[in-house]
Amino acid sequence: MLRALDQTLLPDHEVELELRDGVAVVEAIRRLAIRGAPLIGVAGAYGLALEVAAEPTAEHARLAAEGLRSARPTAVNLSYAVDRVLQAALSAAPGELAGDFVGYPGHCCSAGRFDGCPFVSQELE
Repeated sequence: MLRALDQTLLPDHEVELELRDGVAVVEAIRRLAIRGAPLIGVAGAYGLALEVAAEPTAEHARLAAEGLRSARPTAVNLSYAVDRVLQAALSAAPGELAGDFVGYPGHCCSAGRFDGCPFVSQELE
């Protein structure tokens, strides 16, 4: 499960979303509950990892990746992260993904570093 703050309610309320599959991640990204390039990328990667864990077939992984990318078609970090998870899933080495994505230069910005990266990396490995 992926937990993230519902950003549509900030700053007045801190409500934690519990996203249990890729469909829930897509919905959260589309309704802007998850926003900001780094978090969108991490959420997309994690959403696909959840889908692959639930149904580890190449066909399902490809369909889930397509659905996640469609949540925000112009989001570079989302496409990058989903494609990296898909590549790892299709090569049967999904544990390698998280550490690679955390090192992606466009992933964290100096003004608003995403401090959840090490946690996500540990959880996916």
